[in-house]
This record gives sequence, structure tokens and C-alpha cells, in this order.
Amino acid sequence: MTLITKLDDIIDALGELDMALWGGATLLTNKSGFLTLAKVRMSDGSRAMNVDPRTQQTTFNMDGMQYINVRVVEDRYLSNNTTVGGKYQSHPFYFGNFKEFIHMYDRQQMSLLTSNIADKAFRRNQTAIRALNRFDTKIWDDEAMISGSFDKVESQPMLMQAVTAPTSTDSGK
Repeated sequence: MTLITKLDDIIDALGELDMALWGGATLLTNKSGFLTLAKVRMSDGSRAMNVDPRTQQTTFNMDGMQYINVRVVEDRYLSNNTTVGGKYQSHPFYFGNFKEFIHMYDRQQMSLLTSNIADKAFRRNQTAIRALNRFDTKIWDDEAMISGSFDKVESQPMLMQAVTAPTSTDSGK
């Protein structure tokens, strides 16, 4: 599990993923983690996380060299990391190609059953249809995802040059 404290740590975490998986890679975090990452700024003062106006997808810009799709899940479904006592520790951070990480498959063919005497179907003069689907998941490639956590991510230091304005006495001589 990778601990992220600054923007360069995210780049290091991305480097752990096989380049063949980068095409479909996604950064996944919860809503409170997203709000923390949205405040991270690049060295020129721009935000590291942007919304692409063409696709309306949120992307994470890493010094202009790569764009990573960002997906956000509500905190109630992807909760923050906590201690045994329930005290907040950090936000979750997952990066990888989830289609390669886990596969879903059908354990059994779908079974359909019809009845006109079951439950309320008889009283309503209807035919009720029951469908049973049995799906399962299996980890396919355990190296297709990197997990980590972060509390606060430092922005890059500002790169500013000192500019002196000419004074009125300097301009005439």
C-alpha cells in the first residue's frame, strides 16, 4: 500500500503499474478524497485536476505528460480508512485497469420461472416471472491495480521569477 503525501508520490505510484495497462487505467477515490485532490495545484498555479470540456470527464494532469481518468464514489460506498476505534486516518486511492484486475462471470445459466398462482399474480390475474442470475467475480490480474492512501497532498512549489519594474529615474537615463 502506497502512502501519498505530495504530487510526486502519485507519479511514483503510477510508475508501479505496467505500461500495457495504462490505456484503460483509472484513478478511483471517494468523494472526500476527490475534494482533497481537487485542491492540489501545479507549479504554475493551475489545478492538477481538470474537467475535459469535450467529454465532461475529470482528468488528473501530471505536469502535462499524462492524463488519468478520475472516478469518484460516494463515501458511504467507499469509506475512508479508519482505525479500529473508528477514527479517520486517510482517503482511499486506487489506480489501475479494473477491467483487467477483476472479471465477472456467469456461474450458471439464467433460470426463468413463470407462475400465475404465486403471491399477488393470482389476485391480479397476471403471470409473474422470476429470473435468477448467478454471477461471481474473480481476481484476474492482481498486478493491474495499485492501492494507496492519502490524507493531504501537497501542491508543487510555485516557480516564480522576481521581476523588477523600472523606476521613473531609470527610464530617462
